[in-house]
Amino acid sequence: MTPARKTQNFSAVTAVVWALALAIMALVAGWQRRWISDDGLIVLRTVRNLQAGNGPVFNAGERVETNTSMLWQYAIYLFAQLTGGELETVALWLGLILTGLAVGLGTLATGLMYRSRGSIFLPFGMLIYLAIPPARDFATSGLEWGLSIFWLAVLWFFLVSWVRENSRLARHGMARNRMIYWLALWSGLSWLVRPELVLYGAVTGLIILIAARSWAQRALILAIAIPLPLAYQIFRMGYYGAIVPQTAVAKSASDSLWGRGWDYVGDFVNPYGMWSAFGVLALVAAVLLLLPTFRGSSSSFSDANSPRTSRLQGQVTIVAILVVCALIHFAYVIRVGGDFMHGRMLLIPLFAILLPLAVVPVWDLQAGAESQNAGQSNLVLKLVQPLAVGSGCVFAVVWGINAVNHPVTFSGEGVKSSADLHVVDERSFWMQVTKTSPEEPPLYASDYEAMDLMYGYKDAQEECTEQRRGDPASTEARECSGLLIPIRKDSANAGTDWIPIGGVGLNSPGTPLELGAKEGAQDLQFHPMTVNFLNLGVTGMLAPLDVRVVDPMGLANPLAARMPQIKDGRPGHDKSLPQEWQYADSAVYVPFLPPFIDGEEVEEIRPILYTEDFVELFQTYRAPMSTERFWENIKYSLTTSRTLKFSDDIDDYEGVQPVPEAQIVWPQQRYTD
Repeated sequence: MTPARKTQNFSAVTAVVWALALAIMALVAGWQRRWISDDGLIVLRTVRNLQAGNGPVFNAGERVETNTSMLWQYAIYLFAQLTGGELETVALWLGLILTGLAVGLGTLATGLMYRSRGSIFLPFGMLIYLAIPPARDFATSGLEWGLSIFWLAVLWFFLVSWVRENSRLARHGMARNRMIYWLALWSGLSWLVRPELVLYGAVTGLIILIAARSWAQRALILAIAIPLPLAYQIFRMGYYGAIVPQTAVAKSASDSLWGRGWDYVGDFVNPYGMWSAFGVLALVAAVLLLLPTFRGSSSSFSDANSPRTSRLQGQVTIVAILVVCALIHFAYVIRVGGDFMHGRMLLIPLFAILLPLAVVPVWDLQAGAESQNAGQSNLVLKLVQPLAVGSGCVFAVVWGINAVNHPVTFSGEGVKSSADLHVVDERSFWMQVTKTSPEEPPLYASDYEAMDLMYGYKDAQEECTEQRRGDPASTEARECSGLLIPIRKDSANAGTDWIPIGGVGLNSPGTPLELGAKEGAQDLQFHPMTVNFLNLGVTGMLAPLDVRVVDPMGLANPLAARMPQIKDGRPGHDKSLPQEWQYADSAVYVPFLPPFIDGEEVEEIRPILYTEDFVELFQTYRAPMSTERFWENIKYSLTTSRTLKFSDDIDDYEGVQPVPEAQIVWPQQRYTD
């Protein structure tokens, strides 16, 4: 075995060792901060409906895509079906394992990128990522962040393998060119993981199309990459009547809020002193770019005599893909105003930009040997690289220890309402609200029952479920067919009582069907009981599937999502459907409403909901699915859905007439759990 081969093998061993060590570190760190968020519970309600045969919906009878990641909800569904485990447990372990795999595979890929030079590695970028509390928080949480960074890590691994494949082709004349097709397939899946990941997938797809060696190969790349995301996009438009998930509509993801976005960045980087970390990252990256350690491994592709496609298939290109896409991703998050969860939306681009520096070559064995053989004393190669890169790694360790020991925590002091919570450390917030602790964090929907606003909720649901599933035509059952609303017990906010308010049968614009026994009542189709509540996850998971659970901000409520955006509102929570509109869009019998609700305004709003624009929207997700409905939804998603907005001022609808004989219907499936 040649000396060069020995150094390369030793380099590979160090890369594998650090990949395993960092993956284990990610698993341990994620487990230490395990929990499930209210938003994670939203995903699980959809999985429950999938298990019950109601389709990928949050409420049976309403086709609304409340989850941003299609693949995440189906991954939980698949593993829950295979294991029979509780959904919260499946989501926790799936997110944690994917995070560990992402860290390990991403680190290994970076080591392989440098392996041809025979380098000794030290961990750098991945230490910085794992030190940040939000990175460890969202390793679990029930959300798709583990899946998202896993997708990025696999993309990076395929890109590195693609470059190494070209290196072998250049040296040995090997004709294999398989990685380009794996890249095509994986790039196409980006849209199904999270919509913004399509940026990384599209740029990668464009590069491999340019680098392809023939038009036949380009055609095959497109044939591999496009069908899956295109098929799901057609399904989304036809089934849901929208071109993006409902979350994007509710959060106005196309708006520009640069000032609020910069505040979000500051909330993320300032507590940990991350600007200094970014500066050291830039210095280490500059050293690696200038030294032969980096340039040498791709020098064969920069030869002016090499084919253009071969020169493109190099190390500089794949690093540029991640860095450029990550910077654009950062800019997009800032533009849309950030998020309400501390650090969450910045984790994916941060992980992407750190991947090429996950581990770094602190010493180049092969280059050192070459210098000795040549009788040269290469001071730069022997001293600058170890000193600069090694110092950066030491900084990462010291900085990381500081970040780990100084996490952001939530304090409820001075907080009077959710409007005061613009950006919050979500894990700490929910531990306070649910009266749990870091040692015993909230892991199940049942842990959220300790919330003040959840007192009595489950008992009221169980009582009403028993009534509805007994005699549906009974007076007691009808009392549970309108609304379930929370009433605060006293001014000291010592919990709530949840009370049911009776409902009606199928409404017509001005003459709601009266309550009470009448001939044929048992054959009537009744609206489901409705719960309107901001915390959609806990209310949805603690409710049976024949209860309609919606929110005033629009994640599961397309009507709320089309309402005006609140100026300077909480990021991601700046839509609010007024209370009277919430109650009008339900089966509640107005005379039974409590005196603090303006029943007259509810009555005025109901006919408005039967006017053309509202009826057209309701039909896209409430009308029974058929071939005709599917194609009408596709047309609607490409036209009206893209710009539709409503006003919450009833005076703006003066003179607008209801659509004759229009009805707003929720088909019922009573035994769905």
